[in-house]
Amino acid sequence: MTAPRYKEVPGLLRKYYTVGAEDLTTGGVFVWDSLDHANAGHATQLILSDPDYLEAAGAATAELLE
Repeated sequence: MTAPRYKEVPGLLRKYYTVGAEDLTTGGVFVWDSLDHANAGHATQLILSDPDYLEAAGAATAELLE
């Protein structure tokens, strides 16, 4: 289960998980508290696995707060 990994992402209010037909396609919908946090959370414009995403989101948020 990946949900606990997202508790520490700044500004992330909720993540909805999606599963396509026959469980072959997965994805997520993220709900943010602000546009700045949304942009920081998706600043790399890449698809990243959970640990890489969390690291990138944290770095982007820290940059916004400077």
